[in-house]
Amino acid sequence: MNMKQGQMFLGLYRWQDFMDYARSLQEKIEFFRAQAAQYHFSREYAKAMEFYVRAGILGDRDSVAEVCRKLRSGYGMSCNYNELFRCMLVGAVKFEMPEAMAELARCYQSGIGTVVNRKKAAEWLERSGLDLAVGEDGAD
Repeated sequence: MNMKQGQMFLGLYRWQDFMDYARSLQEKIEFFRAQAAQYHFSREYAKAMEFYVRAGILGDRDSVAEVCRKLRSGYGMSCNYNELFRCMLVGAVKFEMPEAMAELARCYQSGIGTVVNRKKAAEWLERSGLDLAVGEDGAD
């Protein structure tokens, strides 16, 4: 095997690793979403929220949207706050979801999964374009 063939083989090997990883990631997301749906159906909303958050952290837009809906309706607030914060961060940064940006602002405002930072809360709320009250002072 010459040098070019070796590089090509290595490139295909790396591509296959990437595809295996992507497939594995998608399988994890599907598993978490299925678990969330099962717990939601059995009215175990906190447990459902936990699995929606996990899928959201892995980059599932629909799960991030579901977490936002659940937060607005008050379900699942007993979940891991650090993971909740990471999920909202994924939704706000990766998907540019206004709902996730507003929830991220609330996380910064209330110290949910992060330290209280009213300045960042105001910035994320402004980026969201939603009309929600965050706090009296915009500085931290």
